[in-house]
Amino acid sequence: MILRHKVCTKCKIEKSLEEYAKHASLKDGRQVQCRACHKAYNAQNKARIAAQRRDCYRKNPDRIKAKTREWYRNNRRAAIQYQAEYRRENAASLQEKDAKRHAKNKAAAKTWRHNRKARVRNSGERLSPDIVTKLLSEQNFKCPYCLGDLRVVGHHIDHYVPIILGGGNSDDNVQLTCPLCNLRKGSKHPMNFLPKIGSCH
Repeated sequence: MILRHKVCTKCKIEKSLEEYAKHASLKDGRQVQCRACHKAYNAQNKARIAAQRRDCYRKNPDRIKAKTREWYRNNRRAAIQYQAEYRRENAASLQEKDAKRHAKNKAAAKTWRHNRKARVRNSGERLSPDIVTKLLSEQNFKCPYCLGDLRVVGHHIDHYVPIILGGGNSDDNVQLTCPLCNLRKGSKHPMNFLPKIGSCH
């Protein structure tokens, strides 16, 4: 018999499985708390959860980077779609943050770009000559965050896992973004940038 509903361990209400986030290690493949309760819990414990994630990353950086790269390779289209939706739903606040950060850190940003170019040169890895053409086609000429037309606004090659965090300068670790979105992502780890969230697996 295939279960279609389950009772949330928090609110004690029986709900459709679609109202529970996926969890591969559980028998029914779904979280024990419904999405609404899980979201409320995260909001109430935001600072503590963030501290736990930072601590987890400090203790297991190599394992987390490897799992993140593997997940992105297996879920590239889903990741791009999620990024686009998040950017679209939070466009105003993100643009405001971008402007403030850029105004305060012009000199630091210039230094960071210089250092990053040096790291790429020393990585020993090279992108395929036709990677931009392939990505433009795969992404349908759209920025994965704001859905801007890359043929109009231009594009940057973005390392999904930043070089400074151990990401490779390889075809399976790059995507094309518009210049503004790439500057906003900066050197953030995808676990912190993709649903601003990320969890420690």
